[in-house]
Amino acid sequence: MILLFGRYKISSYAYGYKISKAKGQQWQVMTYHDTLSDALNELFEHRVKTDTKGFEVNFDNAKIFKVQELALIKRIESIKEEMLGAVK
Repeated sequence: MILLFGRYKISSYAYGYKISKAKGQQWQVMTYHDTLSDALNELFEHRVKTDTKGFEVNFDNAKIFKVQELALIKRIESIKEEMLGAVK
C-alpha cells in the first residue's frame, strides 16, 4: 500500500509503515511506524510544522491576529483534508 501526499508518501513494508520524502527522483525515508494511524499522525504533525513555519503572528493588534489565526487554521484544515482524502 502506498499513500501519496504531494512530496511525501506513506508505504507499508514487512514490519509496519514508513514515511518518505521525495528528493528529486528518489524517496528518502524519514521515519518508521508500527501502525498506519501513527504514520498519519506523524506526517500530519510534520506537515503542519513545515507548512506553517514562516507564518508570522502579530499579537499587538487583535484584529490582525484574528485574520492570521483564521488563515493558519484554514491551512491546517487543508492539510488534514488532503491527507484524509488520500486515505479514503
